[in-house]
Amino acid sequence: MGTVLILVGMMFFTTGAETAMTPMGERIGTAMTKTKKLGVVITLSFLLGFIITVSEPDLQVLASQVPSVPNLILILSVACGVGVFLVVSLLRMLFSIARRRCLSDATPSYSFWRSLSRRSFSPSRLTPAASLPAP
Repeated sequence: MGTVLILVGMMFFTTGAETAMTPMGERIGTAMTKTKKLGVVITLSFLLGFIITVSEPDLQVLASQVPSVPNLILILSVACGVGVFLVVSLLRMLFSIARRRCLSDATPSYSFWRSLSRRSFSPSRLTPAASLPAP
């Protein structure tokens, strides 16, 4: 009975969140792109990704479980990364840039490793797990 109640509750929560948040997000996105000011769009999208990531409770729990890195540094570095990649994905959509081109242009080593793996990878060279010696 508890499982059914949890599923029903999750269904109502998801429906309510989508009904409330989707129109608001669409209006904010439309207003941001209507400004035609690229700096405003970049700044707002970075701040949005940064603030949402910092406020994420799961990230704070993860930061407390990693003793070798100070909590604030871990949280801020992840938040900066999310903000930067949110800006990159938004610019990719605004300028209609293909994902493959974005990846290969952004990281020069990506093309190198991709071409290297194409030449050296051969499925016939793989050894089936059943024929490996037992440890």
